[in-house]
Amino acid sequence: MSVTNLAVMFVIGGNNQGMANQELVPGPAATQATARRVSNQLARVTSSVNTGSLILPSIGTGEANEMITIVNDTAVIVNVYPATGEKMNGVANAAFQITANLSAVFIPVLNSPGNPTSLDWRATLIP
Repeated sequence: MSVTNLAVMFVIGGNNQGMANQELVPGPAATQATARRVSNQLARVTSSVNTGSLILPSIGTGEANEMITIVNDTAVIVNVYPATGEKMNGVANAAFQITANLSAVFIPVLNSPGNPTSLDWRATLIP
């Protein structure tokens, strides 16, 4: 585990904040349809094929209402997709790549209430 990932896990998940940590093995490479679902605010990937796939909860259904942090503790890239029909950084159904041994945060943004085509996850890497 990188120093940054260790800090992320401690500050967000292990600092007596009571946040449940989800250990994940992503689904098949580069596919939104068979991606493994992220269901906790903090998820850690410890094993994956290159470009293994995760999918975030839906903003439109109300499942996603909090920031999600994903820790990639592998030597490969992990793809993270929005729920089908939603956006990642403004692009519909686009994957966000978490490079090896880095973490990323995902913030659900409802750009226009009542308009499901504007449901957008904003994501960034934690270097």
